[in-house]
Amino acid sequence: MDPRRRRHDLLVRPAGAREQRGHEATLRLPAVWADSVREGRTPPARVDGVRFVGMRTAAAAYRLPSGSYRLTSRLR
Repeated sequence: MDPRRRRHDLLVRPAGAREQRGHEATLRLPAVWADSVREGRTPPARVDGVRFVGMRTAAAAYRLPSGSYRLTSRLR
């Protein structure tokens, strides 16, 4: 992996929940700009249910529905 990128693996669901449906989380991850974030090779804006919230202090924020994600972001 490119040393300028960081990978984040996450699962969105509340602790102890059996099902993964119907829950959301707000994720803020370090990134030089929002366009540098990817879920696999896809920009998050193209992932079903994912919403861009904003960019603030070198971090991109997204609302993610329940599910598993492998996100990468460019750090420099």
